[in-house]
Formats: sequence, structure tokens, C-alpha cells
Amino acid sequence: MSSVLVFHKGELMKRGFIRGLWGSFDVTNRLTARRFNVANDILNIKRNEFNEKFVTYIMGVENFKILNDLGIENLVLVDKEPFRFDLTAHQYRNKIEVIAHAFLNDGYGELVYLDWDCVPQKKLSNDFWTELGKRECFQANLQGYKKNKISWRQSENNIIPNGGFMYLRDKKISELAIKTWDKIGNPVNDECVWASITDDMVGGWKGREKYMDLFESMYSNLHRGSPFPREWLNKKDVYFIHYQGGRTRIPADFVNPKK
Repeated sequence: MSSVLVFHKGELMKRGFIRGLWGSFDVTNRLTARRFNVANDILNIKRNEFNEKFVTYIMGVENFKILNDLGIENLVLVDKEPFRFDLTAHQYRNKIEVIAHAFLNDGYGELVYLDWDCVPQKKLSNDFWTELGKRECFQANLQGYKKNKISWRQSENNIIPNGGFMYLRDKKISELAIKTWDKIGNPVNDECVWASITDDMVGGWKGREKYMDLFESMYSNLHRGSPFPREWLNKKDVYFIHYQGGRTRIPADFVNPKK
């Protein structure tokens, strides 16, 4: 099964892993060109021996056909079009839409969203979901960027939650993400939204150590870019690594098609 039923706040709800797929193969913009990276990442995930069952929420009939032809199971077509929000201006608003669909339409009570370049490293422990449920309703790896991504803090505007592995519990957080996107007004990506939400949950940014105590994912790491000391990261029981930031890989025969 791709998801299981659990009692959550007295209600029978689903929990499980989800991924998303949207966009089209377009080399004219660096954001749309990332669809080529995703195609390679999908093949890597398909071959991974430690995969847990997951549901993929898809925008675009062609994207659905690609995954179906690859033999990937548990596919949900969210929209026949390949995106609901412009891929250059609002690329990552589509990710929030996928997460909201899982909560609001498919009855999830808690889920882990995985980017395609977030790679399983070993089989899950039996207490994986129990331990996640003991911490905050949003958990993700903190990432440090070279440039500022947000502007509302007094400092460390370059340090925000990474969107590659995200644990979310309660449909209200997906509804809040949509409202927060609109409030920020065209954020760089969905990670800015999660930064705003987690900051607000503690009355403003309280620093890296506070984030580690409450929101840092204890079951995943970034392959690079974490602002935490290595000794902190080594204490985790890591089941997933997010290999983010790969260079776009476009097939030569696509760039220079044969006549």
C-alpha cells in the first residue's frame, strides 16, 4: 500500500509519502529546464532499493503517461494541464498545490513530501512515523544559501527550510502555505513560505539552535548547504539525503535535434 490509515485527532486519516510532478520540457528558462533534471532523478528513484511506497501527484497528461510507462504506481492526476501556476514566475506554487491536494482532497492527516532528488538511504525503522509525530507539525532541513532569500528578519535572511524533505501534519498548514504565498507576494520559491510559517510559529526567527530543537528533520540531511555543525548532523538517524542543486542536464539531441 502507498499509504496507511491512522487515527489522527480522533479521525481516521491517511499518512504516507508523496512526490509531485509538473512542468514541461522547455530549455528556454532555467526554471523550466529543471524538468530535465527531474526526468533523470525519477529514473534514479525507480532503481532505488530502499524506496518506500509513495503517491505521485501529477499535473499534465503527458507527465502522467511518462510515469505510467515507466511502471511507477500510485499516480494521481491533479490537472490535465502541465501546471496551474506559471512555471517561470510561480514554479513552486505548483508544489504547494500538490501538497494541498493531498491534504484537502485525499484525506491525509500527515505526510512526507519528497523531491525526486531526495534519495532513500536505508529501510525505515518501525518508529519512523511515531518519532516524527512527537515534534512540530512541520519539519525540514535548514539550508544556508549564499544570497538572501527573504527580507523580513533582522539577520540570517539566507537561512531557510529546504523543500526536498518535508514532514507536514494537519491540513491547516497547507491552507496556511497558500495564504502565506499570497501574503509574501511572488516569493523566490516555496521555501520562503515555510520560513515565514516557522518564524511565525515561534514569534519570529530565534536562530539556528531553536530551529534545530523544533523543526529540523532528524531523519534526513542535505548533501551540502546545511548551516549546522557536522557534529550535530552526525547525531541523526538519516534515512534520506537531498542531493539538491544539481546542474541542469539537457540531452544533446534535444538542444540540437537531428534534421
